[in-house]
Amino acid sequence: MQRLTLLDFLKPRLDQAKAQPQERIAVDLQVLGSTMGLFPDNALLIALPALLQFRMGIADPRIPRGLQALDRPPSGRRAAPTRCAGGHRSSLGSGPFRGPLPRSMPTAPVSTTTAADKAAEKAEVKTYFESTGFDRWNRIYSTSDDVNKVQRNIRIGHQKTVDNVLAWLQEQGDLGSRSFCDAGCGVGSLSIPLAQLGAGSIAASDLSEAMASEGRRRAAEAGISGEQLQFSASDLESLEGRYDTVICLDVFIHYPQTAAEEMVRHLAGMAEKHLIVSFAPYTPLLALLKGIGQLFPGPSKTTRAYTLREDGIVAAAAEAGFQPVRRSLNQAPFYFSRLIAFERG
Repeated sequence: MQRLTLLDFLKPRLDQAKAQPQERIAVDLQVLGSTMGLFPDNALLIALPALLQFRMGIADPRIPRGLQALDRPPSGRRAAPTRCAGGHRSSLGSGPFRGPLPRSMPTAPVSTTTAADKAAEKAEVKTYFESTGFDRWNRIYSTSDDVNKVQRNIRIGHQKTVDNVLAWLQEQGDLGSRSFCDAGCGVGSLSIPLAQLGAGSIAASDLSEAMASEGRRRAAEAGISGEQLQFSASDLESLEGRYDTVICLDVFIHYPQTAAEEMVRHLAGMAEKHLIVSFAPYTPLLALLKGIGQLFPGPSKTTRAYTLREDGIVAAAAEAGFQPVRRSLNQAPFYFSRLIAFERG
């Protein structure tokens, strides 16, 4: 039986993309991360064909490109393309990757982003998560059955990360006397169960007012007081105050390496004892596939959903006086996240 090579598979799809430039073919590296764990010796042969087939379609320009994998309806039908106000296509890419997460996982180890670029990217992420993105992620971070396979698996992966954090905090103990900052809280997936475990006080914030409002609604529905758990809308850079523990889960997917390290130092400066962060880890194989993805034609051929080098994150925390004490690598199909707990010392 003749072995199918990567080139044999790619060539007809490249030809198709050239003939139909409106179609996008991109490599969803988030899927690859999970596939690597199952088939480490044949990741390229097994993962890439499946990813290319999955990612072929028309992009919705309202949606950050790194989140396009989430946009296939549960029925498998593709939504018709639309345009932003004014008819302009969005140029922003983003991940989990909301977390993880979220979040397609391309890599960008070094950042040369200007302040204006950062502001524009942040504004577009905010717009996404207060419109189209809010609906999708609100369903993902719920028990709704109105999700496709990709979204369901992201839900599973993100919950693994949340469960890890809650278990670690319970092992540390004395939750009732501690203050927490949940930076990039989404709809309260971590903050609400943490409050139910008896946390003393929690300041939960998200870039999106829609996400923060939904978190506030869910907390009230669960009978949690506004004194114990407060939700607000804020970007990470504007956060301030001092807390026993600062937690930031599945948010760094929106930050390239240098900016992520800056944010680690900023969040560590707010933490008195503990800092917990998660991010999509950089690997050489993901970097290779990122390069392959850039060979495909079309305006959406690349994405800015970032993977990060772990040594850079650890070094940034060390500059602020924190050392890693626990690590976990959480994987599910379409979810790949490194979780690290730091302590001041």
